[in-house]
Amino acid sequence: MDPALASLIATVIRGGIELWANHAGRPKGWQPTAEELSDILSLNEKTPEQFYKEAAERLGVQWPPPPPPEE
Repeated sequence: MDPALASLIATVIRGGIELWANHAGRPKGWQPTAEELSDILSLNEKTPEQFYKEAAERLGVQWPPPPPPEE
């Protein structure tokens, strides 16, 4: 592999981990465990519906939302 390409890929991966650390409230210099990496990679397998459902559970609201009242 071209060294420039390898460097670019490593930079993107490090940047992604830093973004995840910020999102998860981890301290600067945090290194993910194998379990945390598995959780990060599993995000690629989730559907938008699963993300909505998880967010609704965290917020304590119903998903799918109830239909609007009829006027």
